[in-house]
Amino acid sequence: MKRYLMCMAWLCLLANVTYAQSDYTTYQLTFRQGNKIVTIQPDFATAGTSSSARTGKNDQSQFFIFKRQGDGTLLIASAAAPDKFLKRNGNTISFVAYNNSQKANYLWQLKATQSSSSPSVSTSEGARLLALLIDPANTNQVLTLQGNGSLAMSAVNYGLSDDPYRIYIGKQLVPGKF
Repeated sequence: MKRYLMCMAWLCLLANVTYAQSDYTTYQLTFRQGNKIVTIQPDFATAGTSSSARTGKNDQSQFFIFKRQGDGTLLIASAAAPDKFLKRNGNTISFVAYNNSQKANYLWQLKATQSSSSPSVSTSEGARLLALLIDPANTNQVLTLQGNGSLAMSAVNYGLSDDPYRIYIGKQLVPGKF
């Protein structure tokens, strides 16, 4: 009986690991104002935006993997380069390999900006979460869209209802690239 229970426990563990490896859920981030889609640039280091969706075969540059940490913060990796994480360096934003000595610069907090009873909004692409990506160490600093299409950290004005800070977050199911 012990062997049977041990075998069942191992099978359950293996099934759980297999499921986690086959979960290809990614997210697309689009700024509400300006209709810009967050993307990793071809150099796999620069964080930028594009005004149109990239539809090339296996183009993962506009898709991101969210890895939730125990304290509720997120690490955000590019699906195109899963070893590159969205990082703040002062006010600049880039994609770089994870460095544990600078852990705080890689962490993000996601905050829905509509009522807690209905945090999603309807768009032409379906329901999207309207949210802010925040520096957890300084909640007044959020990911913002600059006039030239670049990304930066800026002080948020929570009083504005339609501003360059809010992003749409859309869940995507991407078949097996990573």
